[in-house]
Amino acid sequence: MRSIILDWFSRRTLAEITGMGEAKIKQELIQEINRDLVLGQVSVLYFEQFMVLD
Repeated sequence: MRSIILDWFSRRTLAEITGMGEAKIKQELIQEINRDLVLGQVSVLYFEQFMVLD
């Protein structure tokens, strides 16, 4: 899952990420993760910290 998340962020610009907001980012990450899962689905994603570095 870590590689899915890192890949998702690497395909977007800083402006895109900051413009989305946390809820939209979580929604898109859940969709990306669920595409690869076979035996279940992720329904909620929690961030302990959320930092975007330029």
